[in-house]
Amino acid sequence: MVEGQCEEQFAKALLVQHLGYFNVWLVPFIARTARDAATGRVIGRGGGQWEKWRRDISKLMESQPGGDVRFSTLFDVYGLPDDFPDRDDAMRQRTPIARVERLERAMQEALNDRRLIPYLQLHEFETYVFADLGALRDLLDAPDRPRLDRLAGEVAGTAPEEIDDGPDTAPSKRLMAHLGTVYQKTLYGSLVTEAIGLAGIRTRCPRFDAWVARLERLDAPRQP
Repeated sequence: MVEGQCEEQFAKALLVQHLGYFNVWLVPFIARTARDAATGRVIGRGGGQWEKWRRDISKLMESQPGGDVRFSTLFDVYGLPDDFPDRDDAMRQRTPIARVERLERAMQEALNDRRLIPYLQLHEFETYVFADLGALRDLLDAPDRPRLDRLAGEVAGTAPEEIDDGPDTAPSKRLMAHLGTVYQKTLYGSLVTEAIGLAGIRTRCPRFDAWVARLERLDAPRQP
């Protein structure tokens, strides 16, 4: 279950084929946020509230009762819904890692299914773009590149997953501050992450790497 269109494109482009090599067959779904009251047809996808995410994930779990099925999530920590379980307690934790681990445990407890592998991205999808800003630079027109170079200097020496989640300094906010409307998330998010490649992102984003590694092991023989 993913938060939006960018995450869905990312999963289809970089995770589906890769995990297939490990006999793990990934099917991404976007969380649904609104339905037509009369017909029940989905009219909104992406973002939204935890209660709607919980409902969608629970229905998906109920529809797939098999023991060889696993469920996971790809949601951003930045902008997490206010009604997310134990959100206030998690935000009081001292470090980003402690916060996200508390939130993942809360998701596991709320959904209460051993087949769930909860994952939240520190701090948001744009983290992957910061794994190699050079890939974005190659896609920009020449007049826009100096602005990106200034951004690269601003975050030099900071691991992508350690870029903070402030309202003006989160990864997406930094891109918008330096590039404005030039950076279109649904366009560049997909192009840049595919250009960087899964291996490149995993090298710079250790929490993400650990999640993918866990998915890779799902088909591994269990020890007697």
